[in-house]
Amino acid sequence: MFHGGFGLLNFVGLPKPTFHAYRFLSKMGEYFISKGNNYLATMDENAKLRMIIYNFPEEYTKAIPISPYPKRDLIDEIERIGNDKQFKIVIKSDKPIEKLRIEMIDKEHGNALYEWEKMGFKEYLSKEEVRTLREKLLQGKTYYVNIDKSQTLVLTLPRWAIVLIEEVRAL
Repeated sequence: MFHGGFGLLNFVGLPKPTFHAYRFLSKMGEYFISKGNNYLATMDENAKLRMIIYNFPEEYTKAIPISPYPKRDLIDEIERIGNDKQFKIVIKSDKPIEKLRIEMIDKEHGNALYEWEKMGFKEYLSKEEVRTLREKLLQGKTYYVNIDKSQTLVLTLPRWAIVLIEEVRAL
């Protein structure tokens, strides 16, 4: 079911986690602001903030297995590595930011393997099940936060999570 080699989608068109990483990168702005160990911040042509923040455990120093059918116990072992991580983001901008859109990809959101597990690891999926899965997996958990005058956002990411943060302005 989840064979797809090195591609961004598996053989039936379901997005893999790398798909979302590239999707997030494609939404970054043209103008570099800052980068650090776990983040990249940019600004788009309309001076809107765009950030990617990720929590890939430092304890895991190997490459993620790329076998088309990795052993389930190996996946479980890797998923247990690391801890949730809290990030404090202080926004420095000429114009105060009021609202942010946050989209998270983690074990339970935008993760085809997790959704397949919830279906009981069915060996064969109907066309309808594949279509439903594809629609569900094209986006992660999305929510909005209002930013107060301190221009500070505190965000806790589960291990192996990545988020895209986009400034939202009123029309």
